[in-house]
Amino acid sequence: MPVHIITKFSGEYDKYFEFIRNFDMLIDSKLVSDNEKLQYLKQYTEGKPHKIVRACLHLAPREGYQKARSALEKRYGNKERIASAHIDKVLAWPEMKGENVEMLDEFTVELDTCISAMSGIKSELLELQNPRTLRQLVGKLPRYLQDRWRRIADEITENGRLVDIKDLVKFLEKEVRILNNPTFGRRIMERTKDRRGDFSTWNPNRILNHEKGTNLNNRKVHVNVTQRTRLSYWLC
Repeated sequence: MPVHIITKFSGEYDKYFEFIRNFDMLIDSKLVSDNEKLQYLKQYTEGKPHKIVRACLHLAPREGYQKARSALEKRYGNKERIASAHIDKVLAWPEMKGENVEMLDEFTVELDTCISAMSGIKSELLELQNPRTLRQLVGKLPRYLQDRWRRIADEITENGRLVDIKDLVKFLEKEVRILNNPTFGRRIMERTKDRRGDFSTWNPNRILNHEKGTNLNNRKVHVNVTQRTRLSYWLC
C-alpha cells in the first residue's frame, strides 16, 4: 500500500478536519506515549497552530498533549467558522470564460464540499441558499452555462419550489460530465480536429479557370497564390 502523507496544518479553517482526521488515523491511534504524540503534533503544524502546540511542551506529556488538542479544536474546529471559510472560498472564485473544464470541475467539487461542511449548520446553509449568494455563484460561470442554468431554474420554479444550491451542483456535475464525454468530449473532438487538419481556410473560388469540355486528365487550372502571381498546375 502507498505510504500515507500528512500535510502540515497552518491554520486554514477549511482544512482542519482533514488534518486532524489524518493525524488521528496515522499517529494518535498507533502511539501510546503522549510525549511522542505531542512531538508529532508539533512536527505537523506550522504558523499559529505550531505556536499553540509549542506552548504546551512545558507541561507534563499527557496534560500537554490534551491541552494542545483542546486548543486546536477550540480555535479551528468550530463548524460555523469552517463553513464560512468554504463559503468565502467559493465566493472569491474567479469568473470562468470559455470551456475551461478543469476549473469548472474544481468549482463544482468545492461547492459540493461546501454543502457537506455545512451539514447541520442551519444559519450557514441559509446564507448559501440566499438568492443573492446563488446569483453570485452563477455569475462565476461562463456565459453559455449561465443561459442553460436560467432554463433549469425556470423549470424548477415552474414546478412550484425554490431553487436550491444542490440544484446548481447537480447541473454543474452534468455539464462537466458532458464536456468530458469519452466519445464526444471537448478534448476528444479537439484531438480529432488536429489529426484531420484544419480546412477552414480552403476556398473553392481560388480555382480561376474552368474550361468546359476539357478532358479531366489534361485540365489546366490557375490558382491565385498572391495578388501579383499566377501559377499553373496540372490536375491529375
